[in-house]
Amino acid sequence: MPCFWMSTWLFNMIREAEKASNLKKETSKTIYTLGTSNRSTDEFFSLLKAFGIRGIADVRRFPRSTRFPHFSRENLEKEARRREIVYCWLGDLLGGFRSGGYEAYRKQAAYLAGIG
Repeated sequence: MPCFWMSTWLFNMIREAEKASNLKKETSKTIYTLGTSNRSTDEFFSLLKAFGIRGIADVRRFPRSTRFPHFSRENLEKEARRREIVYCWLGDLLGGFRSGGYEAYRKQAAYLAGIG
């Protein structure tokens, strides 16, 4: 199942890891990234549908927005369920804003569990 990630940085890290490990094309998975930006709920989910994406992995550490409340974790999860799309929040494992910096965090077990 294609999966949607809200982090372009994560997509680039995975692409670099695939290149480094010389993964064969037929064994790799496609990861799509799509920022919430100022999209409406319908526009956001229409884009997912257009690409056949049936799952969302939300990697935002703090998944809330006062400016765009429809993209807060609770509202996004509820709307995804209503549209029969799987929603999974991974911000506790993969989200940014880490003490000691994100590079150091990437070596910890929690990060490796989230990326695995």
